Amino acid sequence: MLIIPFLNFRIMDKIRKDIISAIFLALLSISVIFLSFQMSVWQRSYPGEGLFPLIFGVLLLCLSISLFIINIKKVNLIKEIEDQKPNVKRMKQGRLFKYLATILFYVICFDILGYVLTTGLVFLTILIFIERRNYFISFLVTLITVFFSFFLFNSCLNVPLPLGIIKYLWE
Repeated sequence: MLIIPFLNFRIMDKIRKDIISAIFLALLSISVIFLSFQMSVWQRSYPGEGLFPLIFGVLLLCLSISLFIINIKKVNLIKEIEDQKPNVKRMKQGRLFKYLATILFYVICFDILGYVLTTGLVFLTILIFIERRNYFISFLVTLITVFFSFFLFNSCLNVPLPLGIIKYLWE
């Protein structure tokens, strides 16, 4: 049984169950293979009754071995990730508070600044300051998304979005 105390319990529990399942399936497939050899696998010109259990036993053995290897690799990968990022929980909480502050800004300023300005500022804040993306790509994605969604809601769906201070600039 693989126990790594500093890892997420749910992930390790699933991996442990997968490893146990792989071992059980491997033992089952080995018994099917041995039992298929007790029947005739091949007769003179056609397959015997033991051929298909043999094929399925070998196939099940290969799949159970691959399941075992994949889960062992997962354990090693999780160990490496945990060794590289000792303070992940605090970093994720910091990003969470940044996202919450951005959403709070969006809720407060939506009617005042309007859909276009508020959504643009929120997109830029998320892409540039929280996700640390390229400035040019962030501006491009923001412009395309904001104007496409504004056009979609106003023209195609006939859902009016608040213009905010833009409405006063056009008058």
